[in-house]
Amino acid sequence: MEPATDYIVILTCPKAFKPPVDQLQRNALENWIRVGATPHLAGPEKDVKSLPEDINGEVTIVENSSGSSILPMFGDILSVVDKAGFPVLCYANADIIFPDVFRKFKSREGKIFYDETALPDVFLIVGSRWDFEEGVEYSSGEGDSCSDVADYLVRLQSRNEVLLHDPDAMDYFVFPLSLFEGLGPLIVGRGGYDNALVAYCLRRRIPVIDVSRDWPVLHQFLGYGHKKGGKKEVYLGDEAMMNRREYDIVHSPPNSMDADMILEDGKLIPALWRCGFLRRCELTLRFRWGLKYPGYLFRALQRIFHTQERITRREMAKTVQSVLDQSNA
Repeated sequence: MEPATDYIVILTCPKAFKPPVDQLQRNALENWIRVGATPHLAGPEKDVKSLPEDINGEVTIVENSSGSSILPMFGDILSVVDKAGFPVLCYANADIIFPDVFRKFKSREGKIFYDETALPDVFLIVGSRWDFEEGVEYSSGEGDSCSDVADYLVRLQSRNEVLLHDPDAMDYFVFPLSLFEGLGPLIVGRGGYDNALVAYCLRRRIPVIDVSRDWPVLHQFLGYGHKKGGKKEVYLGDEAMMNRREYDIVHSPPNSMDADMILEDGKLIPALWRCGFLRRCELTLRFRWGLKYPGYLFRALQRIFHTQERITRREMAKTVQSVLDQSNA
């Protein structure tokens, strides 16, 4: 397989290609190439140098510039792509399966388009993922178009083999090359790093776009047995807490539900109030005006009235319905 050169580069920081993650990562990288993206692996030497020879992709050794972790900083990884054949970049975890969406990005006269929809001058694209249940393996023969993946998801869902993850976990990001210049310390692969990227954009009034309804993105099951300390260490360990403290998101971290816009049927739709009045007030006070503690008053009201649980359930149901609609189209 030859990687594409005219489309988006997908950066990733993989684990070493050995069981139990080797096949999952192979599935992901082969999928990225099929959908027209160029994989670029950036991370510690022992991990990126283990890339199998039959998978074509760029490899760059990146160590943590501060020495605070065995994992590199997000900014260190971005620095390996100072220029590319396309002005938009993707970062994704190395177990993510994408539908064929990257070929829809076009650059014309200094503007970025998705299909015929002009995107803002700066933006961050995020979205939810569909999790395979334990023991369910990805079948690469299912096709890669959005409708094919939607059909695949509908079949898996009928057998209770896949589940839409809540908006808190974001495993992929698409953005202009220079968006995160000046980003502070942020350790990839640890709890809070995804929420921190959204917080960074909210503070700078950079539009966040949620593509969950249009992009049926798959997440292969791995679990946390490979990591000493398991899930607790990944999400609540020292490195995860450093991420959260650095970006002041220890409490009520932002997620894809807090996006300014959604992508639906290939078009951008303003969605400022989709997360609810109380949540939008909290986000505005905390991230745009820098008034953290007044913002937490609105967070307390959300907890009292359970507004976010209801809104999240409603929005997740809409995402599920959008996949059904793509399958039936």
